[in-house]
Amino acid sequence: MLFGGNNAIAVDMEIFKRAGLDYHKSKILSRSVDQLYAGVYPQYVVLGDENTLFSQLCEWVNVDDEIVESIDVLEEVYAAWAFINLRSAGAEIDYELFPPKNIFYRIMVSLSKKMYSVFKLTRLWKKLYGRNR
Repeated sequence: MLFGGNNAIAVDMEIFKRAGLDYHKSKILSRSVDQLYAGVYPQYVVLGDENTLFSQLCEWVNVDDEIVESIDVLEEVYAAWAFINLRSAGAEIDYELFPPKNIFYRIMVSLSKKMYSVFKLTRLWKKLYGRNR
Protein backbone atom coordinates (compact mmCIF):
# COMPACT_ATOMS: atom_id res chain seq x y z
CA MET A 1 0.00 0.00 0.00
CA LEU A 2 1.15 3.51 -0.72
CA PHE A 3 0.03 6.44 1.41
CA GLY A 4 0.55 10.07 0.57
CA GLY A 5 -1.12 13.44 0.69
CA ASN A 6 -0.65 17.12 1.29
CA ASN A 7 -1.54 16.79 5.00
CA ALA A 8 0.88 14.64 7.03
CA ILE A 9 -1.56 14.47 9.95
CA ALA A 10 -4.31 13.03 7.74
CA VAL A 11 -1.87 10.52 6.24
CA ASP A 12 -0.88 9.38 9.75
CA MET A 13 -4.53 9.13 10.75
CA GLU A 14 -5.26 6.87 7.80
CA ILE A 15 -2.23 4.69 8.55
CA PHE A 16 -3.39 4.30 12.16
CA LYS A 17 -6.81 3.28 10.86
CA ARG A 18 -5.31 0.69 8.49
CA ALA A 19 -3.20 -0.74 11.30
CA GLY A 20 -6.36 -1.13 13.39
CA LEU A 21 -5.28 1.49 15.94
CA ASP A 22 -7.07 4.48 17.45
CA TYR A 23 -5.14 7.56 16.35
CA HIS A 24 -6.55 9.51 19.32
CA LYS A 25 -4.22 7.49 21.59
CA SER A 26 -1.08 8.72 19.81
CA LYS A 27 0.65 11.38 21.91
CA ILE A 28 2.66 12.78 19.00
CA LEU A 29 -0.39 12.95 16.74
CA SER A 30 -2.59 14.58 19.39
CA ARG A 31 0.12 17.14 20.23
CA SER A 32 0.55 17.89 16.54
CA VAL A 33 -3.20 18.35 16.11
CA ASP A 34 -3.30 20.59 19.20
CA GLN A 35 -0.46 22.71 17.86
CA LEU A 36 -1.55 22.91 14.22
CA TYR A 37 -5.34 22.65 14.32
CA ALA A 38 -6.35 23.77 17.84
CA GLY A 39 -7.24 20.19 18.80
CA VAL A 40 -9.59 19.49 15.87
CA TYR A 41 -8.52 16.50 13.78
CA PRO A 42 -8.57 17.32 10.05
CA GLN A 43 -11.14 15.87 7.67
CA TYR A 44 -9.78 14.09 4.60
CA VAL A 45 -10.89 12.07 1.60
CA VAL A 46 -9.25 8.77 0.65
CA LEU A 47 -8.72 8.20 -3.06
CA GLY A 48 -8.71 4.50 -3.90
CA ASP A 49 -9.29 1.61 -1.51
CA GLU A 50 -10.76 2.87 1.76
CA ASN A 51 -11.16 -0.27 3.84
CA THR A 52 -8.27 -2.74 3.51
CA LEU A 53 -6.40 -3.26 6.78
CA PHE A 54 -2.76 -4.28 6.99
CA SER A 55 -3.82 -7.49 8.73
CA GLN A 56 -5.78 -8.48 5.61
CA LEU A 57 -2.65 -8.26 3.47
CA CYS A 58 -0.07 -9.97 5.67
CA GLU A 59 0.53 -11.28 9.17
CA TRP A 60 0.24 -7.99 11.05
CA VAL A 61 0.62 -7.49 14.78
CA ASN A 62 0.65 -4.02 16.30
CA VAL A 63 3.25 -3.00 18.85
CA ASP A 64 2.12 -3.38 22.48
CA ASP A 65 1.18 -0.26 24.42
CA GLU A 66 4.00 -1.00 26.91
CA ILE A 67 6.55 -0.76 24.10
CA VAL A 68 5.08 2.54 22.95
CA GLU A 69 5.36 3.87 26.51
CA SER A 70 9.00 2.72 26.69
CA ILE A 71 9.72 4.55 23.42
CA ASP A 72 8.58 7.75 25.16
CA VAL A 73 11.22 7.10 27.84
CA LEU A 74 13.87 6.41 25.20
CA GLU A 75 13.08 9.75 23.55
CA GLU A 76 13.84 11.46 26.84
CA VAL A 77 17.11 9.51 27.14
CA TYR A 78 18.04 10.66 23.63
CA ALA A 79 17.27 14.27 24.53
CA ALA A 80 19.40 13.92 27.68
CA TRP A 81 22.23 12.46 25.57
CA ALA A 82 21.98 15.51 23.30
CA PHE A 83 22.24 17.82 26.32
CA ILE A 84 25.23 16.00 27.77
CA ASN A 85 27.12 15.93 24.47
CA LEU A 86 26.16 19.51 23.56
CA ARG A 87 25.05 18.36 20.14
CA SER A 88 22.97 20.74 18.12
CA ALA A 89 19.96 18.41 18.34
CA GLY A 90 19.61 19.46 21.97
CA ALA A 91 19.15 23.04 20.86
CA GLU A 92 16.82 22.26 17.96
CA ILE A 93 14.20 20.10 19.68
CA ASP A 94 10.72 21.63 19.55
CA TYR A 95 10.05 22.00 23.28
CA GLU A 96 6.49 23.15 22.73
CA LEU A 97 5.67 19.92 20.91
CA PHE A 98 7.85 17.81 23.22
CA PRO A 99 7.81 19.60 26.58
CA PRO A 100 10.33 18.45 29.21
CA LYS A 101 8.50 16.26 31.71
CA ASN A 102 10.28 17.17 34.93
CA ILE A 103 12.39 19.89 36.53
CA PHE A 104 15.69 18.15 35.72
CA TYR A 105 14.97 18.20 31.99
CA ARG A 106 13.74 21.79 32.14
CA ILE A 107 17.00 22.87 33.76
CA MET A 108 19.04 20.86 31.23
CA VAL A 109 17.11 22.43 28.33
CA SER A 110 17.82 25.91 29.62
CA LEU A 111 21.52 25.19 30.22
CA SER A 112 22.03 23.42 26.92
CA LYS A 113 20.52 26.32 24.92
CA LYS A 114 22.75 28.83 26.70
CA MET A 115 25.91 26.70 26.34
CA TYR A 116 25.21 25.94 22.69
CA SER A 117 24.73 29.65 21.96
CA VAL A 118 28.02 30.55 23.63
CA PHE A 119 29.90 27.77 21.83
CA LYS A 120 28.44 28.76 18.48
CA LEU A 121 29.25 32.43 19.00
CA THR A 122 32.85 31.73 19.98
CA ARG A 123 33.36 29.20 17.18
CA LEU A 124 34.52 26.77 19.85
CA TRP A 125 31.82 24.48 18.50
CA LYS A 126 33.73 24.03 15.24
CA LYS A 127 36.99 23.34 17.07
CA LEU A 128 35.43 20.78 19.42
CA TYR A 129 33.32 18.89 16.95
CA GLY A 130 34.75 19.83 13.55
CA ARG A 131 31.36 20.87 12.27
CA ASN A 132 30.56 23.66 9.87
CA ARG A 133 27.14 24.84 10.99
